[in-house]
Amino acid sequence: MATQGLDSSDSLLFDEMRRGSSAALAALFDRHADAVYNYRFRRTASSARRLTRVLRRVPHEGAAPDGDDMADRVVRRVDSERQMAAVLAAIAALPQ
Repeated sequence: MATQGLDSSDSLLFDEMRRGSSAALAALFDRHADAVYNYRFRRTASSARRLTRVLRRVPHEGAAPDGDDMADRVVRRVDSERQMAAVLAAIAALPQ
């Protein structure tokens, strides 16, 4: 892992962290958490905006056919999830 961009005290903490110091990790976290959060928030928000724009252009496949109400779809979804859970449990019970 590169340590570029860290000042000398960060570099020392990074070295300590690599040797297993949880206190060094905590100090680095406290020091840089806001910057990392802000960076990830901007990146995620930008990705979310793009995704929203794309999804608006895609035809909605979940539109209910005539006579198909939300309750019927919910019941089918719950049944499908129960069936999948049973399949996964059966697979898990198979011998290696």
